[in-house]
Amino acid sequence: MRPYVYWIVLAIIFAIGVVAWRMRVQRALRKALHQPEPRAHSIDIGPKTARRRAQIASFGSLLELRPGAGEIRDESELPLPKAEMLDALMTELVLERDPMRQDSLAAAALVLCEFQPAVGPVPLSPLGYQMKLPTNADGMNQAELMALAQRIASNDGQDRYQILAPAVAKESDAVMNKIALAKKFADAMPREKREQLLAQ
Repeated sequence: MRPYVYWIVLAIIFAIGVVAWRMRVQRALRKALHQPEPRAHSIDIGPKTARRRAQIASFGSLLELRPGAGEIRDESELPLPKAEMLDALMTELVLERDPMRQDSLAAAALVLCEFQPAVGPVPLSPLGYQMKLPTNADGMNQAELMALAQRIASNDGQDRYQILAPAVAKESDAVMNKIALAKKFADAMPREKREQLLAQ
């Protein structure tokens, strides 16, 4: 086996592991976005809160239908404009008391950063190849691994991914700052104020 083939195979195996991990994280995220907030006592939610939660659930449904872990996707796929979706997630994060759901909302806001303008209908992946996990990755023979490596190496989508990746990273940093601020507001908000806002 040639040395470069070894490194290509290693890179593919690593990428498959990363994609599998991201898919597990996104499954947990989708589940959390569809779960209602647990309450010690019943609070009537208002139309604004109901609309916001429906918007968040529609984003969760999008992730369920198109789970592309680590892919950069076109923001036109979003159920509403990206800025409005981020506002809905941040508002819900501020009003949320459950730390696990807060973390899920924060993760959703970070996944939102992977939606960028003018990507087109085919998502871009880190390898430049829309990867579906082979069910028999360990059982692939050398010819099959080489064919997969060739498809990855010859795909021009990888260049587009590399161009858009810094924008995703920069946006993710900004969203991380918003998440930290939203969690501070959530911690400082009195229960009565939270309930008043939920009733709107």
